[in-house]
Amino acid sequence: DRDNDGWLTTDPRKQCSR
Repeated sequence: DRDNDGWLTTDPRKQCSR
């Protein structure tokens, strides 16, 4: 699954992309 930002939502590290 990917967030609207394109990062993998399964990775908490990738969630803080902004």
